[in-house]
Amino acid sequence: MGRRTGTESALALVVCFLKARVWKQSDLARAVDLTVPALRRRLSELQDAGVSLERQDEPPHVYWSVPTTWMPHTVSLAPEEVTELARLLARLPNSAVKARVLAKIFESYVGKGVNKGPRAVVPPMHALEEERWLGVVEDAATDGQSLSFRYLSASRGAMETREASPHKVLPGPPARFMATCHRSGRLKWFRVDRVSSAQLAGHDTARRVDDVVLAEALRTSVNGFRDAEAAIEIRFFVREPESLWVMGNLPQPFVAKKVDGGISVVGEAAAVLQIARFVVGLGGAATSETPALRAAVRELARGALDT
Repeated sequence: MGRRTGTESALALVVCFLKARVWKQSDLARAVDLTVPALRRRLSELQDAGVSLERQDEPPHVYWSVPTTWMPHTVSLAPEEVTELARLLARLPNSAVKARVLAKIFESYVGKGVNKGPRAVVPPMHALEEERWLGVVEDAATDGQSLSFRYLSASRGAMETREASPHKVLPGPPARFMATCHRSGRLKWFRVDRVSSAQLAGHDTARRVDDVVLAEALRTSVNGFRDAEAAIEIRFFVREPESLWVMGNLPQPFVAKKVDGGISVVGEAAAVLQIARFVVGLGGAATSETPALRAAVRELARGALDT
């Protein structure tokens, strides 16, 4: 056994209990390089100093532990875990919160070989409005509260006071949230960057939605859009060689099957207009194969030609 001062031993014990709440006495003695009698003396000193150490005898073993409330508001991470956390944070949109959290983490791990995340990563960007109100929207969805907010309606071109019950949030960008609109009673998508103010409106006015209904609404949305209550089957054909690009850029939840001369794309969605815009962008390379899609494509094309 090496020789340690009482202070060194005490600090070593604290570090051990930061790594794990429960230790077998023999393992703990080896970890801090003390004999079992010397370990017991140091543990007794820590108890006298106010550390909430608990002893449990389970012959032939003795266990020492600290309660779950010991060292509250802290998280112990190894340097390699901090590196992984930094890697994940680097992929998030830049924001004041992200910068503050990263600075706090690295401040605590100076000189410990922590990689500050891949500098080659170019993170997506949140609009200022998204960064300001996204947290409030997330809190409403997580806590089951309704949300009162000022919202720029794209269809009306006006700022309106709205109330809705958020259920799910897509961070984006652009960030969107699916909510039950209190005006129509329907599930709708809202863009966070069109919110100019927002506040939690409590649990009493919040509206619940069945999990199955919510999952179906999410599944049949297209890129954060949903323009109908019920999903319908949508199909279209894309010829070669344009089909090669489409195969890797299909909107969810659509899938493609190779056929003679190209691909057949099929899926169920409650957002015909969004798929129609995708098809129109393909020009003569795409052919609509279902009535609702053909009608939407025709209307978009006519509108473009009339302007």
